[in-house]
Amino acid sequence: MAAENRDSAKKLARLKQAIRETPNLAPPMENYPCRYGGVRVNRRLAMQKLNSDQRQRLSIAAPSGRISPEGFSLLDAELKCFIAARGTVELTALDAFGEQVGQDLWEGICREFPEVRQPPVHENFREAGGVAVGLGNPPGEIDRFVESRTQVFVGREKLLSAMTDYLAGPDRVPLVVHGPPGSGKSALLSRFFTMMEKSGAAPFTVYHVIGAGPGSGNLHQMLDRICSQLSTLITRVGMGAGTASETTVSHTPEPGEEKRPQTAVIRFKALLETWPDDKNILLMIDALDQLEPAFRARDLHWLPARLPRGLKLILSCIEGGKKADDVSKTLLRRKCIPLSMTPLTDSERLEMIRALPSISAKALDTEQIQLLLGNLSTQNPLYLQTALEELRGFGSFEQISDRIRSFPQGEDATVALYGQVIERLEEDFGTGLVRAVLKALGCARFGLPEKALKDLAGGHDKGWETAAVLRQLRWHLTLRGNAQDFFHRELRTAVMHRYLSRRDAVVQTHAAVARYLSGRGYGYAHTVSELPYHLFKAGDYQGLSVVLCDLDFITAKCAAGCADDLLADYQRVGAGRSLPGGAGQAPGRFCPESRLREFGEFVRRELHIIRAQPDLVFQQAANWPDTSSPCRAATARLKLRGGVTWMRRLNKPIYLDPCLLNLSGPASQVGACAFSPGGRRVVSGAKDGTATLWDTVNGGDILTVETPSGWPVKACLFSDDGRRFFTAADGLSIWNADTGELIDWFERGRVIYTLGLSPDNLQVAVGGSGIDGVRVLDVMSGTLIRELKGTFSAVTCCLYSPDGSVLFAGDDQYYACIWRLFNGKKIHRWLADPWEMTGDVRPGGQGIHSGAFTDQGRTLTLAVDNRLERYGISCGKAGGREIILTCEDHIRGCGVSPDGSRVASVSNTHLTMTEKGRPVTVQGHGSPMTACAFSPDGLRLVTAAYGELKIWDTGALAAADRVRENRAAVNDCAFSPDGRRLLTVSDDGRARIWDVGKAAPENIFPAIQGKLTACAWSPDGKRVTLAQSGGRIHTLKPGSLERLGFHLPFVYPASIVYSPCGRLLLVAGRGMVKDGDGLAVVSAGRPVPVASLNGHKGTVTDVDVSGDGRYCVSASEDGTAAIWDLNALRRGQSSICRPVNTLSGHKDRVSACAISPDGTLAATGSADGSLKIWKIATGDFPLHLEGHGGMIAGVTFLPCGTHVASLGYDRVWRLWDTETGGVTASY
Repeated sequence: MAAENRDSAKKLARLKQAIRETPNLAPPMENYPCRYGGVRVNRRLAMQKLNSDQRQRLSIAAPSGRISPEGFSLLDAELKCFIAARGTVELTALDAFGEQVGQDLWEGICREFPEVRQPPVHENFREAGGVAVGLGNPPGEIDRFVESRTQVFVGREKLLSAMTDYLAGPDRVPLVVHGPPGSGKSALLSRFFTMMEKSGAAPFTVYHVIGAGPGSGNLHQMLDRICSQLSTLITRVGMGAGTASETTVSHTPEPGEEKRPQTAVIRFKALLETWPDDKNILLMIDALDQLEPAFRARDLHWLPARLPRGLKLILSCIEGGKKADDVSKTLLRRKCIPLSMTPLTDSERLEMIRALPSISAKALDTEQIQLLLGNLSTQNPLYLQTALEELRGFGSFEQISDRIRSFPQGEDATVALYGQVIERLEEDFGTGLVRAVLKALGCARFGLPEKALKDLAGGHDKGWETAAVLRQLRWHLTLRGNAQDFFHRELRTAVMHRYLSRRDAVVQTHAAVARYLSGRGYGYAHTVSELPYHLFKAGDYQGLSVVLCDLDFITAKCAAGCADDLLADYQRVGAGRSLPGGAGQAPGRFCPESRLREFGEFVRRELHIIRAQPDLVFQQAANWPDTSSPCRAATARLKLRGGVTWMRRLNKPIYLDPCLLNLSGPASQVGACAFSPGGRRVVSGAKDGTATLWDTVNGGDILTVETPSGWPVKACLFSDDGRRFFTAADGLSIWNADTGELIDWFERGRVIYTLGLSPDNLQVAVGGSGIDGVRVLDVMSGTLIRELKGTFSAVTCCLYSPDGSVLFAGDDQYYACIWRLFNGKKIHRWLADPWEMTGDVRPGGQGIHSGAFTDQGRTLTLAVDNRLERYGISCGKAGGREIILTCEDHIRGCGVSPDGSRVASVSNTHLTMTEKGRPVTVQGHGSPMTACAFSPDGLRLVTAAYGELKIWDTGALAAADRVRENRAAVNDCAFSPDGRRLLTVSDDGRARIWDVGKAAPENIFPAIQGKLTACAWSPDGKRVTLAQSGGRIHTLKPGSLERLGFHLPFVYPASIVYSPCGRLLLVAGRGMVKDGDGLAVVSAGRPVPVASLNGHKGTVTDVDVSGDGRYCVSASEDGTAAIWDLNALRRGQSSICRPVNTLSGHKDRVSACAISPDGTLAATGSADGSLKIWKIATGDFPLHLEGHGGMIAGVTFLPCGTHVASLGYDRVWRLWDTETGGVTASY
């Protein structure tokens, strides 16, 4: 404590010289920068050991808590003794010392390994706005975690033996390790992992620790990593590679890969199913309770209900507490093998006590060990290890004994112990610094980077103190990316008790974090992730409104992969809940709330697009109605930006579309759908044998199950309590709606088309192929209660009456029957054939395929072919048939609102809702619709089609002020030369001319018998030419009845185009005689064929002419495109022309083609979704463009020739730069 004198200086010099002269030592560090900086006083001990007078004198001598040598000399003897025994010596310039040590260490490594030039940096990591980005754990991350958790591991032989027995046993359910916080679950799994590596008992091992690396708690990223490793292991197994334990490796998604978690869930389950049965694999996932709540990850729907052979799954989760309830309870409700963590035994505690302090060359005496063992709280491994870590910082046995006696005991002892750790940190680093750092961490959802914590500490951090505090707590923290967060929730609880027990402190902390994040901008990853949360918690609703109404923020958050969390931001303030309008409300008109609600509705409706393509946020907003806030904000920003290419919709509606949500599902036909009783979920069944539960609030998919046999799902419905749902396929399957577990599988081997649930939920009626009538089953046991026969072909619809007294069934041959259920007696059987009543010829009908009882069972509404029929029910008999609606196409599904006032029906392309006899028809999906259902309150309607579902606002549908004129499929369209009108042709044989910018057609030509397949305008805009299936070509003048018609030898004309001069007409399609003759040139003025262009070996799918009329390009199903010289035809050289160049290079059929205005380039699109740009002169293709998710339906060059537009079957427009191949815009 005294200042250095001359004698001590001489002794020190001699010691340094002796060290320099000692052989076989590394070069010593010269110019040691650290100096004695005084002694820090332990304030807590001072409060306990000193009286008030001594404490006052000590505070005068050491106001900052640290006493200098000069101040020490002024104290009396008693205080000097106390400080010498209880104080902690401090040194100065420790940061410089650390830098010097690191530099010397690196130089030593370079001397020993000359090939090392610079510190290694992992390639998967890069700095992005202050957050380390990388989908995989950096190399050694798992190893470091395992090493830290097994550094002091004792005992647990029984638990390890139970895990080994599970590995060798036949069980095909997970093993769940559960226990209270700090009971040693992570250490146990880490120890078992090292055992498997050494013993080879599990040749293939994948270990994932949630919280041990960046994104490890995100469901999508976690499953993506595991899938990547499983794929690698499957490849190794197929190649016969040797066995070796593996840890999770990184996986970078391909560009444009969909950011939906259900994709990863389906892939994860599929990979587990494909694992070879004869190869053992162990998958361990630690700390499930730390899963982020996004994507309903804590419901554990992503876990398979039954494990495939060869796979063993070990999970861990804490028990108790609000955060863990939804995980641990869900886990233990499933079929699993629970393994409960037990308290440490006396021998295990003694072994740990002896092991841990010895790390710092210290050991406890017998008395101190007995003091620790006497504290029963040390039976918790976390408590004991934290206590021993605290003891390592004391320099004398007297201090250690006192410190052991001060350790808390009893309930919440670990939290209280962490409180003492925080007190010690305050003494070492100052209350202000520790409070600022831990308060910020306590308020953060997913942690904060060290730099953010340092900045939030402000003046309390002089340069290194924040890092020192975090290092002191390193064993109790986890790294999420580069964000520090609490690993043990007891530490968070202690922080909340000490600093955040008052609401004003919580609000102030959240406000401080929000200000810091706002200052960093949207380029900072934590800003887009956490800013709305902190603004909400701080009560800054004005600031929150500004952020959530900023399209730049929406773009940044979607680009960061947080689209679903963005919807949660709006829902948190009540702005993301779409409230369907009433019958008198205009479609899409907003409730008179704030601008924030409009932006919430925008995100909700457009989430299926902006989640995968964040760069389309401004474009989608600009194409909303002009009066909406998102449109005004987007239009203003796009004008300011300048030079931004985007697609503006010319005929956008005045009001929003009645569609509230788009739910994108698997790439398969969705054939059935139904609402849950509360209306918050929808179940859908698909042709690929899967059934999916959807969240109707945020649009996310909750879980997906696969029918036991993999057969297509024909029908589905919920039980009245919403806890179960039923699917009809190969038998009747009953599922747990919370976990996706298969409860029962009845009627195996029978093909079920339809099912109905009795009002009391005790019986279920099924009908299908090979069943003569309806089978009524007991829901609980599957026992056949009654078989109702009625001489049916295949029952496609069965319905219970509202009171459950009668049952209706209809089949595919139009026969209908009603039975009385209490005795099974047939009441009435009739033929519900709409064509019989009208005398029309039946066009290949589908029978009775859907329906509903209405008006409390007094009426019955049925969908029969293309008509909706209503029957009156009296005494169980049907009569008084009334046709509600007749459609031009088959009705594939119908639904009736609970009050019976609205009837909805779906056909191939349109949705029709009828209320009070007034039908309203709107465009439905981009593919044929198959089913529909009303919500229990009647305010929403769900429709199903290929790969998607839509949720509609029924009030907006009923109040729609327009009816779409095109009720049949549109096959082709063409703009007039002035660009003001649009010509369309459709399956109903009608051609329509539309005024661009309006929703209604200005001219409808008389119907033509048969489908119209293609159309074109003449260059002068005075004529239109239509192609009819069968080869009939029609030329008409708009506004005139004059028509010119002729036949060409085509089965199906697919494309028509005029030459620029208007004298020639080129027609492409499927030839009538043979493949390859499907391209003809006709004189436009008179129906005289000029030439036949023969050169393809397959059907010609498209044709286009250059701007100067010299060349034309054709596309064919034979995988080639051809360039033709039209000048040769004008010179009359031959009536049969051969191509001047054949363009080969596509791997699939060529579906579309176009020529640039200057005639130098050609563009072709293929069924494989690729696009090629060709040089006409040489036939080379300098650009191969990929990006579409399906076949390309059309391509065209812009008038400038520098860009080409393509439309794919994925329903996305893309605009490509013909020089660079980059995507300029998409829609």
